[in-house]
Amino acid sequence: MKDFKSVFYQLTAKPDSMSRVYTKDTSIELDDIKLLNDRIVEKLQSHYNDAGFLISVYVRFSNGKVKEFSSWRAFEAHQWYESESINKIVMTWEFNAMLPQYRVPQKHTLTVKMSNSMRPEEMLNIIFTGNIQELEELDRNFFPVVARVDFIDRILGDELLNIVTDWVKSLREATIEKSKIILFLKRNKGKIATFLNFVTYIIIAISSVVLVNRYICTLGITILRDMSLDQMLHLMNAIFLCAGVWILAKRLVSVVTDRIYALLSEYGDSCLFNITKGDKNRQNKLRKREKNNRISIAINLIGTIVLNILCSVIANKIF
Repeated sequence: MKDFKSVFYQLTAKPDSMSRVYTKDTSIELDDIKLLNDRIVEKLQSHYNDAGFLISVYVRFSNGKVKEFSSWRAFEAHQWYESESINKIVMTWEFNAMLPQYRVPQKHTLTVKMSNSMRPEEMLNIIFTGNIQELEELDRNFFPVVARVDFIDRILGDELLNIVTDWVKSLREATIEKSKIILFLKRNKGKIATFLNFVTYIIIAISSVVLVNRYICTLGITILRDMSLDQMLHLMNAIFLCAGVWILAKRLVSVVTDRIYALLSEYGDSCLFNITKGDKNRQNKLRKREKNNRISIAINLIGTIVLNILCSVIANKIF
């Protein structure tokens, strides 16, 4: 009966889990991945009795191609001649540890995901579901490295996550420089787009009303009942013209702010990996595109601000 209970809990008990995300913009090479594996293996095999140990590596490329390595030896033996860049690498260590307080080995799993396309939505999905490999690919890089450990022994779980944390700190900074100002705007892109949309439309609307009022005053109308037919036509034309300006301005402002939002969303692409030839080509393309992205964002922002200033100046001149 004791043996049966032991096997039952071993097969059905759910371990606790912890996750950590890392926002450091880094560059990961093949030697870095090997170093991480060496540190994890050294910790597990030298401090805990081994009752079964598996290492698997999942690699996905930019063209959707996937390579799965069922052992570390197979991963090490692979020659990285691919012309495609790597989108993500998921490394999984499954280890049955003999612990003093347990009569049977206890399974612990450490999973480290390195990705070019991690967003907060994906991070939350990982935390709540624990499903790391089969997530839908999302489009922007916020959290390039995510670590998750399923553990029975809390001390061992903390030690494994601390190894990953120290490893991330030791990684080199990304080779593609990014503007801190634009990164700040990117983090607040929703607020900025809403603010520009609202303020610009209000200024254009007020300026158009001022212009129409000024035009109506030039018609010489003093009493509505004494208006001539021509004056009435001019008044109706001015009102319809003002309404048309509002509609056009709303659409124009929406297009401009949507463009600014899209540019900020797309800004900051990076190439996390420096392993394949495709990774190196991607890095070169991103370096060339970085300057153009900065110029486009600056032009759109400055253009919106100048438009607001011009509308305000015109309104003040007329008053």
